[in-house]
Amino acid sequence: MARVVLIITVLNEEKTLLQLLSSIEAQTRMPDEVVIVDGGSTDNTQHMLATWRSSCAYTWFVRKGNRSVGRNAAIQHATSPYIAITDAGCILDPHWLEYISFSLVHKHADVVSGYYAPNAYTPFEYAAATYMLVVPQSLHQGKTFLPATRSMALTRKAWEKVGRFDESLCDNEDYALAHALQKTGARIIFEQRALVLWTPPHTWRQFLKQIYRFAYGDSVAGMFRPKVGFLFCRYVFFILLAVENVSIFFALFFLYALWARNKNGTYVPFFHSFYLLPIMQVATDGVVMWGTLVGIFHRIQKGHR
Repeated sequence: MARVVLIITVLNEEKTLLQLLSSIEAQTRMPDEVVIVDGGSTDNTQHMLATWRSSCAYTWFVRKGNRSVGRNAAIQHATSPYIAITDAGCILDPHWLEYISFSLVHKHADVVSGYYAPNAYTPFEYAAATYMLVVPQSLHQGKTFLPATRSMALTRKAWEKVGRFDESLCDNEDYALAHALQKTGARIIFEQRALVLWTPPHTWRQFLKQIYRFAYGDSVAGMFRPKVGFLFCRYVFFILLAVENVSIFFALFFLYALWARNKNGTYVPFFHSFYLLPIMQVATDGVVMWGTLVGIFHRIQKGHR
């Protein structure tokens, strides 16, 4: 059987780490090696890592830096040609490694995109998840499902060929890696059964901060999604319409709020969907536009240095 290493990066994850480690131990196909890189935790994370009694070969060490630095260090340290990756804050389905490694090894993929679902409990968490994860209905719209480090696997050759994780990127480094892999012609397979549960933000502050980081990270990396361009056009239109005819503006904005609710209403408790989803839509729009502009500014600044 081909050897598969599981790599994880952590930073101050004492509240979520135990669930992740327990889900590793519950795998139907255990990793041959686990490498965990700590970015310099100041809570109880390092003690938990030091005392974890793993049933497989296990290494952890501290490497200060962003997630890209940590992941590259973990892969360099590992001895296997097959790399599975997940994130802190996730819980692995018991069959996750079995499915994701089978597609990688036996279907001769360069990269396997696993799936992820929200580990949500409150209406806010369910609503936040619809703006941060790919909802099931989007999987059947002919879109390419790009790998994210919550649930992915790749060969060491693919990682080396693409130039590894870009260590200049603190956010959305996996999205940048996915695009680079596409450009190299890597064979990417989507394995929906390779499932992890991911905990969405609990508060507005956490939610908006992560949305900002997504948008900012895309801009700094030079990745501009068409839907963000449409978003700017949409609000320019709204502003012009408000100046010309306030009544039509409010009518159209009401329809926009109704669309936001209906788009993902099936994933949020019925009553809460009528106010949470429209508010989140507008808040997300604003934060995405702001994060994009700040990212562009910083990218230009960086280019002039």
